[in-house]
Parts: sequence; C-alpha cells; structure tokens
Amino acid sequence: MKNPEELLRLGDEAVEAARRAGADEAEVAVTFAKGASVDFENNDIAVAISDEELAYGVRVFKNGRLGFATANDAAHLSQTVADALALASTSLPDPNNGLPSPRPVDFVEGLDDEKVGELTVGSLTRHAGELLETVRRLDSRPSIDSGSVGAIVVSRAVVSTVGVRVAERTSRVTTSLFGMAVEDGRPGSFVVQATGSRSADHFHRDIESCAEGFVAKALGALNPGKGRSYRGVVLFSPQAVHSLLVSNFVTMISSPFIRKGRSPLGEKLGSIVASPLLTLTDRPDERGAYGASSFDREGQPRRVFTILDKGRFAAIPYNHYEARAAGQPEGSTGHAQGGAESLPGVGFSRLDLSPGAGGFDDALDAAGEIIEVTRFSGSTNAVTGEFSGVVKAGFLRKGTERRPVTEVLIAGNLLDAYQSVLAVSEDRERLFGLHTMPALLVDGVSVTAG
Repeated sequence: MKNPEELLRLGDEAVEAARRAGADEAEVAVTFAKGASVDFENNDIAVAISDEELAYGVRVFKNGRLGFATANDAAHLSQTVADALALASTSLPDPNNGLPSPRPVDFVEGLDDEKVGELTVGSLTRHAGELLETVRRLDSRPSIDSGSVGAIVVSRAVVSTVGVRVAERTSRVTTSLFGMAVEDGRPGSFVVQATGSRSADHFHRDIESCAEGFVAKALGALNPGKGRSYRGVVLFSPQAVHSLLVSNFVTMISSPFIRKGRSPLGEKLGSIVASPLLTLTDRPDERGAYGASSFDREGQPRRVFTILDKGRFAAIPYNHYEARAAGQPEGSTGHAQGGAESLPGVGFSRLDLSPGAGGFDDALDAAGEIIEVTRFSGSTNAVTGEFSGVVKAGFLRKGTERRPVTEVLIAGNLLDAYQSVLAVSEDRERLFGLHTMPALLVDGVSVTAG
C-alpha cells in the first residue's frame, strides 16, 4: 500500500519536473485509495468489489495563466506536466492565480486505523451477512432495495513549489441501507439509513445502529393516511434540516457564489440573517471523527470555523483563489475542497448545528397538528431561496403522537425559514457519521396534502 511518504516523494518529483519545464509555480495533489465493498440488492448480497487507485493532479501557473492535468499512472508524470503547461499556454491570465504559502498544520489524531486496511472482501462479506441477519431478526417486514458495507484507506499529499509539503492517511468503514417495509402487500415509503466511522472496532456497533435505524424508519412509514393542507409550522427532522436547510444555505454563502453576484446574502456579512437560536459551525478537527481532516485540497490547515453565530452571518469560506479575488489579506480559510483529479473548489468538512437550550417539547405541543418532514425530495433556487418539493416518509404529528402520511408538498423560502425558527431540539443526530444536526420547528411553510 502506498503510504504518505511515497506520495510526498511523487509530489516532489512532479513539482521539480514542472519547475524544470518552465512553470512559475506548480502544485501536485496525490491520492492513493485502497478499499473493498459489498453491495446489497433485493434483500441479498449482490456483488463484492476490491479496488485500489492512484491519482494525481498537476496544477501549474505560467505568466499568470493556469493549466491543470491529471493522471493515474506515475509513469506518465512527465507527460502530465507537459499537458498542464500546454493548457496554461492557451488559458487567459488572471491576477488572482497563484498558490498559497505554507502554514503550520496541527494534525488531527485518530483518523487512521490499521485494522481497516486489513479488512478483506471475505471479512466484509461476513459483515454484510451480519447486517442482513440483524435486519431480519428485528422484523420480517422491511425489504432492502439496495445498500452496502465498505472499508477504505486513503493516503493523500499536497506538494508545491512555494513550500507546501503535507501528507495524511485516513481510514473509514461505512454501512448503508435503502428500502421500505411491506405489510399485507402494502408498501410504505422508501427510507435510508447510513453510518460511517474511522475504526474497524466500530463496525459491529455501526451495523447494529444502521439496522435498528433502518427498521424503525421503515416500520414507521407503514400504512400512511392523508395529511392536511395548511400554512404554518413544520417540524424538520435532522436529516431534512441538513438536506434542505443547511446544505442549500452553505451554497448561498460560498465565496464563488458570492463573487459571481448570485447570492442573496452577498452583502449580509456581519448581519443577522437567521434566528438567534441558530449557530452553525464547521468542525474538521474532532479526534477520530469521520470526515475530519488536518488540511485542505491546497495543503492549508483546517480549523473550527463558525458560519452562523446566533443568527449572525459570521464568516465566508475561501480557498486561495477566492480569498485573493475578494481581497482578503488573511488568505484562505482552509476550505479548498476536492480531490487530486479536480481543481480546488470551496466546501466544508463536518457541519455542526448547535443544539437547543430547552423548551422544544413545549413548542411542539403548542404548534398543534403539524407535518413532520423526515426526507425532502424537491428543488431549491439558491439565488432566491425559494424551495418546493415532496415530503417522503412524512408524518402528521401532534405533540409526541404521530402517524405516517401519504406524500405531501411543501413550499417556502429558505431565508424566511431561517428567520422563522421557533425551536431547536436538544437531541441531535450524527448523519451518515458526518454532520451533526438537531430537529427544527419552522413557521411559515406552505403544506399541500394530496
């Protein structure tokens, strides 16, 4: 298995080749991934796959012009450098092009477990069988449409002519299930459950958690009745909070979106844009956490980064290019996103929406009979904030009592929703082993029952 030191040596060779070929600046991002997975289909094991892949991307600058080329064979290194320089010769110069200087990196501990690298297709097949058997033991009604168990070890490195030289190895194990429950020939709604962690020792725990969550969700969606139409309070589950509210919000505040004049929040930095109940943070530094990392796609240190501070738009994420384009003297915030096969974008690692401080149950009781959104399927206009779509596996809820409903439509405005949060739950859910979200009570949402 190619270790981080081997990747650094490949990076050194590549940047030196680019320098000799005439590049003003050059950067090489390298990854080597080795893993295996076992996939489910129709309540059974369908296929087992073992794979390994090397990938590297060469980014060069010549006279302010950018060129980028990628390959997966170290024998093609010279040609890849030549391709990147050839592309640079045809691109337009940009004064914001360039590479960031090195900064000290505090390496996050507990991101690699050697036991994950020892997991084979055979051992993963046994884990897959354990997951299937756990679901069957819990209840015979859930039916698995698809899913998987997997294990992968990834080494990555970033080396540049301006002094960046960092490498890291991480591991992860994952489980996922997608399907529905069927009772007396009547299917419920499709549900999804997934987990992820860094340690092989957590695999059994993750399997139990994934199976229990899947079965509970699938059974809860059986025998749906009619919902009701109204405009008012809606309960968003942690999964819906992330997929609809948070993921679209972070698109709105990304620096490329703001730079292009598309964001309605472009001029709102430092202003109150959401309920004071909301604090949203990127937390890439949690020891042993799935999704945690020490440095970004450009080799810049990652750090805790507050996006919303009690409703105030606190900070904009930047990679090096976007920071220069915005005239930010502090430079990159450590949010260069992407892999070796792409140019750096802008993105977050592990989003954390802070829990509420109490009173959620009282607010839920006071809301009366409302729709609970567990999964949302629809569209959002990130320029206007307007969203509309179908609630999957939703519930009609009154206090702690809930019953499943057939699909209902919801519509509203994301920016209005953020300012209309009535309550935040104290309990939170770690979604897919990655993002941590509470439930939210939001007013002003339009609900249409079929």
